[in-house]
Amino acid sequence: MIAFCAVAAGPAVSENWVTLSTHGITTVAVDADSVTTVEGLPGTMTAWFRFSYAVMLDCSPPRGCLASSQRIQYRVICSIGAIAPIQRTLLDLAGNVLAQSEVALNVAAYAPPSTIEAEMVSTFCSDPTRRR
Repeated sequence: MIAFCAVAAGPAVSENWVTLSTHGITTVAVDADSVTTVEGLPGTMTAWFRFSYAVMLDCSPPRGCLASSQRIQYRVICSIGAIAPIQRTLLDLAGNVLAQSEVALNVAAYAPPSTIEAEMVSTFCSDPTRRR
């Protein structure tokens, strides 16, 4: 995970997707250029994660929406292995935005209930070269 060596100080200008894991039909990657530390919260970062699927998923609304991937910006608290979603974007096969939603910034962090999210957090937090 050498790609995490450089932590972006601001919003991502480009995308530098690094695959974290693959589970069946789902591949999880993180945009290394989007990783930022949360000021005042040691061991806490935000980053964009991409979940890509080998099949199309229903993403209604809008009606008839089928997504092949989604990007979710998470706040990741490595000290306790917890995450909190901030924003979600659903994309079609061509990478076009199908739907977007924002989550309140004060949403409570939680320990990931799914194996995919748990492995994502574990892999993301295990690279000590990324932390500041």
